[in-house]
Amino acid sequence: MLDGIQYTLGDLKADAVPTKKLAKAPPVVGAPKSKPMDAANPASRAVVLKLYPNALKNRKKWKLTASHKSDTANLATDGNIKTRFTTGQSMKPGMWLQIELPKPTNISGIVLDTRRSRGDYARVYEIHCSDDGESWGKPVAIGQGKTFDAIKFKPREARHIRISQQGEFRFYWSIHELDILGAK
Repeated sequence: MLDGIQYTLGDLKADAVPTKKLAKAPPVVGAPKSKPMDAANPASRAVVLKLYPNALKNRKKWKLTASHKSDTANLATDGNIKTRFTTGQSMKPGMWLQIELPKPTNISGIVLDTRRSRGDYARVYEIHCSDDGESWGKPVAIGQGKTFDAIKFKPREARHIRISQQGEFRFYWSIHELDILGAK
């Protein structure tokens, strides 16, 4: 529910902006149905790049920081599906992961992959973009997370991207692999 209106997941579109913060995530019923990535399920960064050829290729030049366990932030872009960024504590509103790109870049989305830790996806997320890493403005996307999420939004130039986890859940928030989509 946003601003007193009940939305379905399909209603949460890019550039949708509630006037109030989402306090709690929708209830989760049952376990996610996607399979974890492993040798038997060989989805990989190569597959992501095939599905999303506009994914930025310069991940080694990105600087990642986080509100919790920032020392694990770079694991979200290390190319190893067995490692992960993790908050190390139960999800609560306001947790974030921030990416600083080497220069302002036209972007149009983010791909988040938590399939190795199926319950650790953001229950509710907000994506913000910034030129300076201090002034964030309105979210460019708000939605309910999934174990594999391709979040697309209106193309814009940004140097800093912040993914905020706004739900509550007993599991950690984790990201095994993260990609940023360039604007076509």
